[in-house]
Amino acid sequence: MPFVLISIPRCAELCGLEPHEAIAGAVPSPSHQSLYESYLMLCDRGADFVRELVIADLRRALDLGAQRLAAELLLVLRRFLSAPRGAPRSRPPPLDGSALEAALGLVERLAAYRTPGGRGGAAGISETA
Repeated sequence: MPFVLISIPRCAELCGLEPHEAIAGAVPSPSHQSLYESYLMLCDRGADFVRELVIADLRRALDLGAQRLAAELLLVLRRFLSAPRGAPRSRPPPLDGSALEAALGLVERLAAYRTPGGRGGAAGISETA
């Protein structure tokens, strides 16, 4: 399903992102769709909560040196912000588990990076994530 994204400068303006946090380069893909849907599952907590969560995850990815993941999260954030404000953000139909796997994969990669026995370093998170 095609969708129109808000521009990166407008996204940065709305979310208070610094220029170094606006990492471009990701393109919509099935993994992006799964990641986006994993955040949509939290919409019952409110759009502001989800927006702040994506921003926090984007900043965490940048802190860890995961540029590719940060670019993916910026794409997710832009897509989330592109939904009409007045339109209800209903949950998608039950997923086949791919969205949950995407969310858990992100959490596992971040946890592995931070644990003493984890892979550590910027190389600890795959650029293909």
